[in-house]
Order: sequence, then C-alpha cells, then structure tokens
Amino acid sequence: MMQPADFPRPTPADLVLRGGSVLVLDPTGSRAQAVAVAAGRIVAVGSAEEISPWIGEATRVIELAGRAVIPGINDSHLHGSWLGARWPHTFFGAEDPEAAAQVSGVLVSTRAERREAILRAGRLLTELGITSYTEPGIGPGEDEGETGSFHSEVLDIYRELALEGALLQRITALALYGILDGPSDLATVLRGIRGSVSEVLMRVQIPRGFGSPV
Repeated sequence: MMQPADFPRPTPADLVLRGGSVLVLDPTGSRAQAVAVAAGRIVAVGSAEEISPWIGEATRVIELAGRAVIPGINDSHLHGSWLGARWPHTFFGAEDPEAAAQVSGVLVSTRAERREAILRAGRLLTELGITSYTEPGIGPGEDEGETGSFHSEVLDIYRELALEGALLQRITALALYGILDGPSDLATVLRGIRGSVSEVLMRVQIPRGFGSPV
C-alpha cells in the first residue's frame, strides 16, 4: 500500500505491527492491516502479506489482535504557551537557576503576550527538531489561573495562528473544564464539551441541526 521512496528498504525492519486496523489518516481515509518500522521511521504500510517480507529473525512483531494503530496520537505533553512565557527561565537546566527560581505569578496577561509566548515556544522547539506536541490543560477551567498561560484565550490564539499558517508544529490542544490539579465533576466537563462543540459549529457556520454535540 505505502512504501516511502525516501527510505532505503532495510532487511529486516526493527518492528512490525500486524493483524489490526492501521488508520493512515490520509485524505482518502485509507486503512491497512500492518506497518513496518525501521530506525524510528515508518517505512511501509499495507496488508499483512505486503509487510511480511520486512520480518526477519531480529524483527519485533506485535500482534494487534484487531486493535487500531493511529499515528501521532501520543505527541509530547508540552505546555507551549507556558514554556514560551517562562523562557529562558525553565525549571530544569536554566542558564541562571537563581533568576529562574524568582519567576512566579502572572507570566502573560494579554492576547498579544500569549500569542508571542506561543510563537517563541514554536521557534525554540523548531531549533530542537520537535515537530508536534500536545498542549493540555487550557481553560476555561484556568481562566483565573496563576500564570495566565492556560487561559481559554490560548485556544483562540492557536486557531488564529493555524489559519495564518504561522504554527511551526502540529498542535493537539486539550481543553480543561475543571481546575488544573484541582476539583472537577462530570457535569462540568460535559457542559464544557457541549459548549465547545456549539462554538465550533458556529465558527464554521455549520447549521446546529447537522450532527449532535457530545
């Protein structure tokens, strides 16, 4: 099905996953049965028969038993807006540990400051070769948060930057409806999800009758 021409064919692959549903996530919604990995890269995706030649004595083979394989679902947990706001005063490896220890309280309080923090983090991550990350814990549960880095406005800024083509990484954003490291309840979470779905439907001008919010 898929064998990237950029990669020389290894003999054998380091890892093969087979016997499941491989969701390729391409524009046509393709699915396969198996995937081969070598040197940390996916080198072939296809049927079990197509992937079989990649298996050698040293290949680790994982039998999926019908389970799904989805690329990119476990991107690094990284608070980009917070990193950009604190940089270079990180908790670990800061050039000036004493100065870093003094950084506390509100880090960003305006839309412009949050936008610049995200862009700063993107530039830093690009230098480190990081191409994707998950930004978790963004408001409304943290709209009154101490640092200002997790405000729900951050979600709007990510949308804005994505539309501008200004993001340097692929971002997965996880909204927070309770309090970060604090109390929450099922009703609050469900209410937040319904509100977010309704907001997205309004933003893209899809009639509310088209599909049902969670």
